[in-house]
Amino acid sequence: MKTKFSPEKIALLDYRVMNISLKDTFESLNLENPEIAVEYGYEMSFNLEEKLMRSDLKITLTIKNEQLTELSEAFFQILFLYKVENIEQLIWKEDKNYITDDLLSSSIAAISYSTARGVIRNYLTDTSFQEFVLPIISPSILLEPSKKK
Repeated sequence: MKTKFSPEKIALLDYRVMNISLKDTFESLNLENPEIAVEYGYEMSFNLEEKLMRSDLKITLTIKNEQLTELSEAFFQILFLYKVENIEQLIWKEDKNYITDDLLSSSIAAISYSTARGVIRNYLTDTSFQEFVLPIISPSILLEPSKKK
């Protein structure tokens, strides 16, 4: 089946930083090139009548010392709201489940993550994470079933 997906029919209406938590320590401020672990959480939902999609992205950054003791942690939850002009062609019901076009899901995840990279970078100024830039990842990582990534 040929997809009716068209990126031009997606509009990012709004995003909101819903939750930020930062725990920093003096010890981690003094580390040179700290190793930073990244964990992702991601959920998507939609409203067919309003032609809206919502994406909820959670990102946790952690710095640990050589003894694996957690020194610093940053947590972000960012919500994104999209209008999809032809959503009814990209999300359909089969049996009792809704199916979402793979290109639509991947695009929403990619746009959300890419935008979050810049938003988070601004919040990390003057912290132990200030030199850190979220890595470029495949959107499929976000779309995998929930687990530590």
